[in-house]
Amino acid sequence: MKSNKEELILSFIFQNTEFLLKDSSYDISHADAFSISIDFSMERSNVSRILNSHWKQNTLIKLKGRPTLYLSREVLEKYYPDRYIPSTISKDKSIWDYLDIRQNKEPFSSLLKYPGFSENETLYDFWTTVLHRLKTPLSNPVTLVHSKSGVSLELLYSILDKQFTAQLNLNYIKLSAEDFILQFQTYQNLITRIHEKHLNSNPVTCILDACQWLCNDAQMQLQFVAFIRYLLRDSYRNHFALSLILLWHSADSQDIPADFKPYSIAIPEYPALTYKEKMEWILFLSQRECNFLQKNLEFPVYLLEYFCAYQANTLDDVYAELRQCISNCQLQHSDLLSINLHCLSANFLNSLDGCTDSFTCIKNISQLIKEKSLFFIPGTENDYYLRLLENKIDTNGFLLQSEPSENTDVSSECSVLPILLASYGESIAEKHAIYINSFKYSISCFYIDFPKAVDEEAMLSLLYQKAREIDSGNGILLIVDDTFPFDIVARVRKEAADYITILFPLSLPLIFHVIEQMESSSFHVDMVQSTELSSKANPVNSFQDKEIMEVLSNSLVFLDCHKAVENIYPSLVSICQQLELPISYSLLIKYLFHCAFMIERVIRNEPLAYKKLASMSNLQEHIFAIVEKNIQSFNNTFSIAIPASETARLSEIFEEYLLNVENEEAF
Repeated sequence: MKSNKEELILSFIFQNTEFLLKDSSYDISHADAFSISIDFSMERSNVSRILNSHWKQNTLIKLKGRPTLYLSREVLEKYYPDRYIPSTISKDKSIWDYLDIRQNKEPFSSLLKYPGFSENETLYDFWTTVLHRLKTPLSNPVTLVHSKSGVSLELLYSILDKQFTAQLNLNYIKLSAEDFILQFQTYQNLITRIHEKHLNSNPVTCILDACQWLCNDAQMQLQFVAFIRYLLRDSYRNHFALSLILLWHSADSQDIPADFKPYSIAIPEYPALTYKEKMEWILFLSQRECNFLQKNLEFPVYLLEYFCAYQANTLDDVYAELRQCISNCQLQHSDLLSINLHCLSANFLNSLDGCTDSFTCIKNISQLIKEKSLFFIPGTENDYYLRLLENKIDTNGFLLQSEPSENTDVSSECSVLPILLASYGESIAEKHAIYINSFKYSISCFYIDFPKAVDEEAMLSLLYQKAREIDSGNGILLIVDDTFPFDIVARVRKEAADYITILFPLSLPLIFHVIEQMESSSFHVDMVQSTELSSKANPVNSFQDKEIMEVLSNSLVFLDCHKAVENIYPSLVSICQQLELPISYSLLIKYLFHCAFMIERVIRNEPLAYKKLASMSNLQEHIFAIVEKNIQSFNNTFSIAIPASETARLSEIFEEYLLNVENEEAF
């Protein structure tokens, strides 16, 4: 529920935006956090938090500059419903650049909001041809678009439908083959509708989907071809412009009837798309699923990169994998569906082998997305997707230029944050804070020590209360000790991830390292990671793959990534030596991630069961014995006891790999 102050601020922004749209000379320089805090007698930090919160919810638009100003998206979309307005407008542009510049553009200009509508992109020629045939009178007005990807044709159908509807084109007719097969529609009825449409002398556009179904046998094919020919003769005889778009679900134009000669164009297949287009389609489809399910969706950037590298044959394959991932997420029974590595199929992960070279180009594109995780909200335009569409690529698929740096922005990611130390069971946070503050740094350390008797809800309440006390509007850094309850860490990351960044374990070297980073002129919150310090103090001598380490670190809830890998990787080497197996890239990823998540499960006392434990074959028992021996170090290091059920599940990785080792590429 919004507070009275919050409602006043939003009402103020709403009125300011309306005044500006009615009078372009209206001064909105007082629509910043500082001016509003004075007008409403509030703390600037509280005003800033409210404004940033609504900006992240896409209800406010931020005008970059000194100071940063805000406008109401609701008002802008009320007066300009067909304009794209980004969530952040850079200092070198004004709101009028987005409201005026598109007013006199030709129809279908809003198709620029779909993938492939920039030069050097694979779909560019396709879109150019389709729009030319829609807008220009032609001697052969029948256009047949074919593809083996049903999703591609479905999206084209819905995109064109949306464009005609948005333009209020009353001379637009859409039908599907099912309408004729199920006799909801007849050819005669359609001809009558077209006659009615052309009475106002405007061009008539008709889109027919899944036309291949109307040619399944000789009789149906004869009727369909006769219908098309009649339409053409009728349009010539009555002197009206007709544009007929036929969507044909087939990769091969040879399937088209021999005596039927429309203008044929194929949608470029998925493997031929640039990585930018692939990333745009993945974001587009993710938002589509989010809208359908009416649930918020979280998508880590590294998984977006994995989906771009996924060696799929069609967009259908990508969409199927994406929907399966989201379906797996729904098992979480939460309003926020968080996609992670657990949601991906084995085939998907295996397809990433040999994709190392592609990540150079993919990461060049993904740098436009500053966040670590993408959030999709039902019914909203996806800012990450629109951000990609605004940029162009060169002939090699790389960005022509990066987005301007936003280091001058007054945001939680680019400002010095207060440090809160927290311990559980021992009063070490206070001792650390007193010692650190004795050095008189410009950054203060605060502390909170929890006794073991306190319950979870009380801990959260006290922690949030302390965080609010020290937060200056940019968020805080929370450093917790090794014994801090993982349930609390998980809940804070879920409930307050926007303004509380959690690091661990609590130690003087980590605190000094954090302060050193924060006092640097180029500080960014992403620079402060406990794994950076861990890698310096405890380097993993035999395994140093930064990308895998980063993904693993982001996936774990509370386990120290470097400490885990330091123990896991040597065991993999030993097991493979004893089984006389090479270490492939896919085996490496499966084993590292499986072991890390297994350790977390056992620590939480939530091990997985294994029903086939009593009926293992000789090979399975042999592998089980070797694996069990080599993971004993996990028990000693993490003070756990790995049950036989988890060991058996881990052994399955090697059994599967052993049977397919001939097809694996050595790592």
